Amino acid sequence: MKVKVKENSRSGTFFGQVNVAVISELDGTPDWIGGNGLTIEEALEDVVKHFT
Repeated sequence: MKVKVKENSRSGTFFGQVNVAVISELDGTPDWIGGNGLTIEEALEDVVKHFT
């Protein structure tokens, strides 16, 4: 699994996303995981929190 963190140039916040999706238990479709933060570290922590 890889995590990519990008900076929003307008707001200066960060968004992280992983290169794998979790299959939804409701309908079997992929749910892409992401996270936000004011720093790179916060965005990374938010991604990991949503992935587990």
